[in-house]
Amino acid sequence: MRFTYAEKRDAARGRVYSLETWLADFGGPKSKFPQHLIDDRKRELALMRDIASDYSRAAEKEKAA
Repeated sequence: MRFTYAEKRDAARGRVYSLETWLADFGGPKSKFPQHLIDDRKRELALMRDIASDYSRAAEKEKAA
């Protein structure tokens, strides 16, 4: 199965939204989750934002071609 860059971008954006929501709900200073788990989610969020940006640029190039 092959996915277009736009589909990959949309999937990455969905994951970004999911992580942002999780961090807003559970990533606060009084969280019952261990700090290392919160830090992992923050790192994953930064990575997924970067991936979404890369796929967005690739989708624009694909669309222009």
